Amino acid sequence: MIPNPLFRFLAACVLLGVVLLAVRPFQAAPLPRSKPVPYDDAPLRKLMTLLPPPAKPTHTGTDAQWRAAEEKLGSPFPEEYKRFIQTYGNVTINRGHLRIHNPFRKGADNNGLFDWLKILHDRQRQSKELELSPVHPVWPEKDGLLTIGDTSNSYLLCYRTRGKPSEWTIVVLSREEELEEHACGLVEFLTRMAEGRLQSRIRVADFLDPPLSIP
Repeated sequence: MIPNPLFRFLAACVLLGVVLLAVRPFQAAPLPRSKPVPYDDAPLRKLMTLLPPPAKPTHTGTDAQWRAAEEKLGSPFPEEYKRFIQTYGNVTINRGHLRIHNPFRKGADNNGLFDWLKILHDRQRQSKELELSPVHPVWPEKDGLLTIGDTSNSYLLCYRTRGKPSEWTIVVLSREEELEEHACGLVEFLTRMAEGRLQSRIRVADFLDPPLSIP
């Protein structure tokens, strides 16, 4: 006769084995993949007729590089910006009078987007330390500015990061910290500039009258 404690132990082992067979091993749920963002490429194709892209653009980014850049930023980039970089690459306009920042370049002199974002943060910090006004929010602050270009007269071309990335609009930041808001994205902003219909109370940049060109 099996002692009661031993019997209970054996019965528990048998029951546990049945349970383990019935339960599948635990698997971590995969991270959800971002859904493709609907994008109308008609505005970009129009810009391409006004400002033909380089024949062999560089630093356009692979899918893996874009994922890494967006993880570093902490947000998806606007789809129009991604398509622009994929089409034009590391680009300057009108002999360098307008440079579009690129997330795959390093160094502010090389149009590095994250280097210019650091410069904008340093500029904001200095304004706070000197108690200057106004002090504009910078990404990732709410509605903060994300620099995506600079001009030969030291103006910055930024996204106003309000709402979803598809809703971000262009802001020009002057040397005097004056903001000029434009109710459009990068592609439309460049299109208006190329067509000579960009309404601006501040001079966005010298030597940027149409026609625009890429060296």
